Amino acid sequence: MGWYTVIKTVKGRRYLYKQRTWREGKRVRTESVYVGPLDAHSPKKRKRKGVLRAIAGLIAANRTPKALVVDEQELLRYQEAREKERQAKLKALHAAYGLKMPAANPIPVEAHHPVMPSAAATAADSAPTATQQDAPEEQ
Repeated sequence: MGWYTVIKTVKGRRYLYKQRTWREGKRVRTESVYVGPLDAHSPKKRKRKGVLRAIAGLIAANRTPKALVVDEQELLRYQEAREKERQAKLKALHAAYGLKMPAANPIPVEAHHPVMPSAAATAADSAPTATQQDAPEEQ
């Protein structure tokens, strides 16, 4: 097959190549020859920050925000408002997708779970109590 032109894009810049392809058995081979940049008149613009802008950005990123809470009553109002927002979003998710979220504070896996009442009752019935062991047998 003859040569044809191809435009390849590398890192956002376009380049012109001449290319030809041929078959060798089951494989298709390609030969490319670089011709030149296609966008020679419009080089890629880079945003460069000066040292002062970089320092200002670093300071802004590490700045501590203003205190959100002034007193305890305001903290409670803030927490209640956040919980109302959360509940409203959960209701919207449930209405839209049928999604139900679990409890906000589920029991952790490592926590001690109480013994089921039926298992505790059977264990108490089979073990003799202290008064049964000390009392003499009546005949």
